Amino acid sequence: MKWWEKTVEYYFVLKHVDIGMLVSPLDGKEEKLGDTIISTDNRWVLIEFKRNEGSLSSEKDKFDDYVQAQKQLCDKDNHHYFIYGEFDGKFCLNCRTYFSEKMQDSVESALTTGIDKESFAQYIEEFTALKKTPDDGGGGGGLSLSDYSLVACVNDDGNIVQCMSISDFQEAMGYQPEPEKQQRPMYGSMEM
Repeated sequence: MKWWEKTVEYYFVLKHVDIGMLVSPLDGKEEKLGDTIISTDNRWVLIEFKRNEGSLSSEKDKFDDYVQAQKQLCDKDNHHYFIYGEFDGKFCLNCRTYFSEKMQDSVESALTTGIDKESFAQYIEEFTALKKTPDDGGGGGGLSLSDYSLVACVNDDGNIVQCMSISDFQEAMGYQPEPEKQQRPMYGSMEM
């Protein structure tokens, strides 16, 4: 049987995402963090989808020094998972932590291991700082929690007409932070 990473992603959505979850698929520079952020009851989980177990090692090339990154974050990744496909007579999903490589009993149990917003923000900053910069062939650089926080634009009828990251919203509105504020990540608006 043949399948792709997108097969794994769609199967995950069909089997494991319910209406009460916040699901934030990532793309572009924000995908430096991973493929999807999931939140339930204000607990945050980070997911990297891969086609199969053999595809997991491709993530190592995205770091300046993977061994150092693993040492620094392996005790902090109990909310950060690889989810990948496997076929053993039937297609299924497997799940293991990103750095510590602990197999999970099920995807369902992994989704209950989220961490609080402040810990998640700290992990994001540490994780993205260890990845290669665009000049090194890796993903986008210099991301903070504000790049993953969303602004919902609502019209007069109360309907959401557009969602964008806080940093994109600020750019669209011509907002230029003061130099001393630019160095601090913004943590507002991630209340879910």
